[in-house]
Amino acid sequence: MKKLTAKQIESIVNRLNKLFEKAGVYNGNTICIYANGKRWVDGVLEDGDFNPRDYFEYCNPETISISFDGSPLYAMMNGYNYSAEAERLITNMDNLFDEYDLYLEMGDSWNASLLYNNWALNPEPDPEEKNRIYITWENMAAIPAALRVIDQIWTDNQNAQIDRGSCVIGAALEFDYEGIHYEMPPLGRYQGSLTWEDSLPEIERLLKTAGATNIRYNPGRMD
Repeated sequence: MKKLTAKQIESIVNRLNKLFEKAGVYNGNTICIYANGKRWVDGVLEDGDFNPRDYFEYCNPETISISFDGSPLYAMMNGYNYSAEAERLITNMDNLFDEYDLYLEMGDSWNASLLYNNWALNPEPDPEEKNRIYITWENMAAIPAALRVIDQIWTDNQNAQIDRGSCVIGAALEFDYEGIHYEMPPLGRYQGSLTWEDSLPEIERLLKTAGATNIRYNPGRMD
């Protein structure tokens, strides 16, 4: 497998835009796709030169990077939307990426980038990024067992409530554990901040007991 050509990358972008349009996740300048030095905003190609590194830290300028802050895609990518439509879109995206031997990796909760399954083709990550993990449902199996248990408790506590509080995106507990910096977002079904913030003292205590250090809460921002 060789690295993709610019033509292949743009073909993926065009097919992605069609998938997003069909799924109805465009809702006003909310999904940006960066590729080949270009940017598409809700499917429309903008004039100018664009590098995703100018807009978010965890990206891959050599393939495709996507931001979706404020879009319905955010809920789908972060496991808040369990609908058939969400499952269909994620499956179609995965099938598209499989055609090119790629996979989509989350950066922050509101962005993601395409990487090659053949790691030798990917750009070398900087030293700090090597020791950082953003916890999602997709990588949960690789997370240490102690953290999986705590994350499940937080999720169960959130799901047991009604949706309350401001609609927030990007919230996460950040901490160091066994030499790795983790970001643990609330993975329950709601976006109301009070549904997970009520449990913060308990989750922080459990993390500390498990050996996590430098624990801090990033409250995210209102959607």
